[in-house]
Formats: sequence, structure tokens, C-alpha cells
Amino acid sequence: MILGEKIQQLRKNNNLSQEQLAEQISVSRQSISKWELSESIPDINKIVQLSKVFQVSTDYLLLDDIDSEMCIPAVKNDRELIKKQYNLKTLFAVCTGISIIGLFMSFVALFTWATMLSHSVGMIVQIISYIIFESISIRYTTENERKIIRKHFYAINVWLISPIPVIYFSEVFANRVEYEIYLLCTVMVYFIFCGVITLILRRKTKKNQID
Repeated sequence: MILGEKIQQLRKNNNLSQEQLAEQISVSRQSISKWELSESIPDINKIVQLSKVFQVSTDYLLLDDIDSEMCIPAVKNDRELIKKQYNLKTLFAVCTGISIIGLFMSFVALFTWATMLSHSVGMIVQIISYIIFESISIRYTTENERKIIRKHFYAINVWLISPIPVIYFSEVFANRVEYEIYLLCTVMVYFIFCGVITLILRRKTKKNQID
């Protein structure tokens, strides 16, 4: 597709008349008509203006063998990267959401049935969400990018999967101290454990980004 055909097609795609396009780039309607009929060609400044109006690259306008923006490697790669980043963020959010649901199930079980089996169902749901994240995230990232996103993911999710194990661990001392002290110790252990893990993961993430 030659330049004139591209200008005409893009003008129509943007619902612009020749007069309207001419007004936007400060030329006459006759100039637009001549460009579209390939009787003359716009100078480089007008090419740049046209690319801004139509939101396409100058390469797309100037190179006859490029019929679509997607044929330009840089554009194609950028769009693929944006798509991958969107998919990865969606995966991150969905898996974290599933983990939150698993945590909610565990707490419901804790205050309803109070059995190890009932608590385990919620934790199994959380573990499944992490397996899903690990198995799918590899499709959207390079090895180094995956290391970084995994650290971000687990820096958040360590806070979601830790409460039930910490509660069970603390129950060893439940009968030896007053309830208020037991509760305070449980909360402290939870925050110290998760805080240390999060700090380690974030430091490693910064190191990976520098490398």
C-alpha cells in the first residue's frame, strides 16, 4: 500500500473529511486530495504531523511494503510486551485473590469446626493458587523478570498463608500462659515472621533489578 492510499484509509478510519484533516495540519484541501491521488507527496514535516494525527509511526506511512503497524517489529514487540505485562498483572491479582479466599475459608473453619482437616481445606486452596501462579507466570516472563515478580508475589502472599500455621504453632503455649499473653505473642510472631520474610524478598528483588 502506497502513501496516498494509507493517508486516505487512515483519514476515513478516523472519520475525517479532507477539509478537516487539512485544517489539522495547516494545508489546503487540494493538497490532501493530491496526496491521496499520489499526484504529490507531503514533505517530512507534514509526514510527522500526519503520524501524530493518525497515531501511527512515520515508518508505517513511508514504507510501501508495510501494510499494518503490526508489521513493524518494534511496534509488534511493544504490543506483545504490554499484553504479557497485562496478563501477568491479572495472574498476580487472581492468584492473590484465590489465596485471600483460602485464608477466609481457614478462619471460617477455625471459628466453626476448629479441626485440623477443616483448616487444611483453606490452606490447600492457597497452595493451589501458588501452583497456578508458578506454572503460568513462566509463559509471560524471562528468567530474571520471573525472579523479580515471584519475590513481589510471595512478599505479599506470605502474609496470607502464615496466619493459620502461626496460630497452630502458638497453641503449644496456649495452656501455659494467660490468654491475653498468648494472643499478644501470636500476633508478634506473625508480624515478625512475615516482616522478616518480606524484607528479605524485597532486598533480593532490588538486587535482581540492579543486576
